[in-house]
Amino acid sequence: MGQCMCPSRSRRRERRNRSNDSENSISATEAQGELLRFLGLDVRCLILEALTDIRRLHNNDQELPASMVKLNLIVDNEEGWNMVVKQLVQFVPLNSPIAPAVITLFFDESPLPCKAAVTKVLNELMEESQREPQSPTWHRNMCIVIKCICEKLAGSNSIVSDSSVVNYLLSCLKPSNDPTVCLFSLLALESLASFSWFSFVLSAISSAFNRSGETRVLICNHFAEQPTNPLVNFERMNKDEDLTKRQLGFCAQWALDNIFVPEDRVFAYLQEDMSSTRALLNQNDASEYLKISADGLEARSDVSCFESVRCTFEVNNGVWYYEALIVTPGIMQIGWATKESKFFNLEGYGVGDDEYSIAYDGCRRLLWFNAASFGQLVKAWDAGDVLGCLIDVNRKEVSFYLNGVIIGRPFRSLFQVAQQGFYAAASFMTFQQCRFNFGKEPFRYPPDVSFNTFNEYGILTLEKRKILTKYDDTAKLLYGWPFNRPAFLLIFFYYFYVDVFCIPIVEWISKVGPISFFRKAKLQLLKEENIPDGSCVICYSQPGLRILEPCKHGYVCFIQRACRKLY
Repeated sequence: MGQCMCPSRSRRRERRNRSNDSENSISATEAQGELLRFLGLDVRCLILEALTDIRRLHNNDQELPASMVKLNLIVDNEEGWNMVVKQLVQFVPLNSPIAPAVITLFFDESPLPCKAAVTKVLNELMEESQREPQSPTWHRNMCIVIKCICEKLAGSNSIVSDSSVVNYLLSCLKPSNDPTVCLFSLLALESLASFSWFSFVLSAISSAFNRSGETRVLICNHFAEQPTNPLVNFERMNKDEDLTKRQLGFCAQWALDNIFVPEDRVFAYLQEDMSSTRALLNQNDASEYLKISADGLEARSDVSCFESVRCTFEVNNGVWYYEALIVTPGIMQIGWATKESKFFNLEGYGVGDDEYSIAYDGCRRLLWFNAASFGQLVKAWDAGDVLGCLIDVNRKEVSFYLNGVIIGRPFRSLFQVAQQGFYAAASFMTFQQCRFNFGKEPFRYPPDVSFNTFNEYGILTLEKRKILTKYDDTAKLLYGWPFNRPAFLLIFFYYFYVDVFCIPIVEWISKVGPISFFRKAKLQLLKEENIPDGSCVICYSQPGLRILEPCKHGYVCFIQRACRKLY
């Protein structure tokens, strides 16, 4: 379950009910500072203790571990917040699979000081890195801190106006640096570019008149000035056997297709040979922030939500098997889910968190079903391990394998409610990634039973094999670099003088944004989808043969299936 790791939306925040009003007394702040100095809390020990405690967060009703509670008490004071942030950068280890999640959890749970105080701390840390060389661990943690702060200080309080932050991240993106540093600096740059989106209108106008403008354009201009775009070099690593480089290659390709789009970019999905692909991750059945590779077989999450996705192939009977390569050994729940399974990413609900899905989490060594966890006496998975998922619908059994060794005993409770309509599915916490094999390639650890594969029986049209990007040629007209000033001015004045008095300004901003083109492409695909006559008017996936009482409304399927769509 991911809700315990998505605290910014959880019930714990409601129970704490922090107040940031100006009415907070100065005496309370001074008392907190005195308490910090008097107790002499060892922040470093608390951080290292939190790395262990986070693994024990299984259920939504669990309170934060004592280590995180103490850290939250410390950061109520600005002096304490500064100290904790510096200690996070200094001491969060590189080799812990949940270390980045601890940093994001801290920023989700703790209040931020004012923008000036945040900028001051960042400048002090960047000056420290200039005075003496720092380790790759230090720079990775620094990039994560910048990413988290950027996501919390959006809008007018954004830190993107500070060019020193952008310059620092660009310096970390050099190919000569450690791949981990390059990876997280790229993710931080993505956040800077994405969260400066709402300043698009003003920044785009200033760019059109040769003034310093939007962060996205500035970063793209920096890449254009290089002999070779560093992201293009990194993109070649997306199939590397070194899994850290593989992550960097994946993120570089996604950024080139969606964020920092070169003028002459040929999207990755147009270069992929999908002729032999008959099953992949369903882009139309995934959480909105999940990143899916161009071949549709690899997924990653870089947000503090619990992102989920289902496969395109449905299992109704027989024995079926697929494998997942664990690229990052953090918190992921991988298994099986029906269409009735709820994917509430912001609330932390994913695969295994209801009675219609089951999943295994190898980081915490837990089997998940109906939001309950069952501990397994096996080693935690590591990067490069392979999780095998087997379902026998006829015998009503689900089995999981780690590197060919079965985990526990076959699980049967899933079939008490669901009898058919199973999909391969997975949920991802922050900075997690894995690659799926639905039978297109030979399996690494096939089980010693007869089974079928999705790729053998799946059917996909050419259009459904495309993993659409957030940009198309029209979006590149607006955002391509070098900035297309005449084209932008023409479109801007058209929208301003023709439409601005007829539609709300927010709708106008979204109308010219790249995300709208992505939505239009998806809507076009939905329009082309054939829905049989008499289908349920709520879920559209089953025949609408039921009638609701006492209102006599018809054209709905099994009432539980349809009504769940209303929540």
